[in-house]
Amino acid sequence: MSKSTDWHSDTALIRSGINRTGNQETSEALFMTSGYVYDTAEQAAAAFGGDAGNFVYSRHGNPTLFSLEKRLPELASRQMSGSSTLIAFEVKGGRIGAFRFLNALKVIDISNNLGDSKSLACHPSSTTHMNLSEDERQMLEIKEGHIRLLVGLEHADDLTADMQQPFDVRRGF
Repeated sequence: MSKSTDWHSDTALIRSGINRTGNQETSEALFMTSGYVYDTAEQAAAAFGGDAGNFVYSRHGNPTLFSLEKRLPELASRQMSGSSTLIAFEVKGGRIGAFRFLNALKVIDISNNLGDSKSLACHPSSTTHMNLSEDERQMLEIKEGHIRLLVGLEHADDLTADMQQPFDVRRGF
């Protein structure tokens, strides 16, 4: 599937017209956003590792995070009747396998911020949770092959085809 010519109209409407600045925001914004996309998983890891001059956003260490975590289950039970569009899964091959999978995606962007109407994917151990120790990541069951995926409003056929591409590129995921 090419970058845009083979997409269904639903996907084209969600994905067309993104006019990012050099900071690579997840969405065209009226004001500067705090979520960014990366061309490759390696670029995201370098940004969060401080090896690149990119902007990064992370909630790790935010003092309100723990308060939110305690209140979130009650809030969710009051507001939600179903589940989220956020899924997590693990691919074979650890970090290398995860990066290969992410880098093969064409519709779904690589990002650290999974709050958008567009589908986004994240490698938690090299971005949002990279400041945690290996023991802390193990306690949270965050492995090197883990990927988090936010399913957006694009057409289901385009997302299905995009998710199939990494498997077609290299069998064994």
